[in-house]
Amino acid sequence: MSKSVPLSVRVPAEDAEFLARLRLDGASTPSDKVRSLLADARRRHDGFRDYASCLAMSHEMLAPTLQLVQELENRTGVHSEPVSKLAEWLPEALAFFLTTFPEDGEENDLEQIHALERGSVDRIFRLISATLRLGVTQECQAYDRSVIRQRIPPVLELADIVRAGMDMPASKQPEEDR
Repeated sequence: MSKSVPLSVRVPAEDAEFLARLRLDGASTPSDKVRSLLADARRRHDGFRDYASCLAMSHEMLAPTLQLVQELENRTGVHSEPVSKLAEWLPEALAFFLTTFPEDGEENDLEQIHALERGSVDRIFRLISATLRLGVTQECQAYDRSVIRQRIPPVLELADIVRAGMDMPASKQPEEDR
């Protein structure tokens, strides 16, 4: 263990009150809490460098809200597949996005930005596909059972327009699409 260095800081009264109310595992004194907050900040900073750590932090960041949702669903006897799909998709998409570019001074290049775009589009379309699958049944399992079916017609209309553009002969496509 490295040598401890004493620090003295002045904080606004509202921050001191916040620190006093803050509940952190294993930290009861203001000094313990500041050490815990610094350790957490270091873990977050270092965790953005690799995918696995960032994925774990993304899950951790969403956990309190997801727990509240699951407790409410359990108490009320309802469930939302759209909310579950989003909660499943978000951590992975966030971890991918945050770890695409290294922070350690490596040269970021054109291939990395293309990889970011391809990976982002892959993830977006996985979410779109998962969401559209929820519309296959008359009413998906959701808090509002018509929530998906109400939103599919405009998406299908847009898909028809995209399909028509893709079927257009190359000579009639706008120059930037060729």
